[in-house]
Amino acid sequence: MTIQADVIPVRKMGPGTNVLSNSTNREDAGHMLARSDSLRLWNEMDAAMSRFLVVEAGVGRAFAKAAIDARETREALHNRQLARKAYDTIVRLMSQVRLTKADAKTLHRGLQHLKQVLSQLGDPV
Repeated sequence: MTIQADVIPVRKMGPGTNVLSNSTNREDAGHMLARSDSLRLWNEMDAAMSRFLVVEAGVGRAFAKAAIDARETREALHNRQLARKAYDTIVRLMSQVRLTKADAKTLHRGLQHLKQVLSQLGDPV
């Protein structure tokens, strides 16, 4: 029976024993599996962070819209501050994540829109 561990083929040799089919050494096998798992985890983290940043841009736009629609100055200021906090979070975290081209495009578009609305609200972005 063959089991896939990301890119590295693994053969089930018996109860509790996995050996890489291209490896001659158990230490190499463990190292390669650990490396494969590490890369998979980093890719999953990048995907999760990317989704978070896109959602955060939407949250920022929602607060910016709430600031525009606010009836009281205090409420408008509070919502503008929350929108700016979302903007700052995105800018700070963007450089720490590998984005796909599609996610980068979506995020930059959302960030530009948020920056434009913040400027309309008088925030020096």
